[in-house]
Amino acid sequence: MLCFLKDEISKALPTGTPVLLVIENAGKGARKISVTLDGTPIALKQEADFQGAHGLSYFEYLYEPEKHGREQHIVLKFEAESGHQDQHTYKTRHGMRTLQRIDPP
Repeated sequence: MLCFLKDEISKALPTGTPVLLVIENAGKGARKISVTLDGTPIALKQEADFQGAHGLSYFEYLYEPEKHGREQHIVLKFEAESGHQDQHTYKTRHGMRTLQRIDPP
């Protein structure tokens, strides 16, 4: 899990190990959400609702050791509650805790 306590996963992790990149939603809720990492679908998940949970959101993708540290793009497409459709693009690095919105700036 990549979060404020961990900035990079071990390069020794086996191929296909799930990587969780914790994110903070600074916007409003949305529906019909799809997320891709360099064109490949990935999951946007929410921490289970149980006592002591923090309500964390995270992207989940599969680790590929040969891509460790390589720049990648996450594209988040969604429909707002109002019905407006939008898309945001973020820059990240495979296996590292970095996420920067690049479009819209």
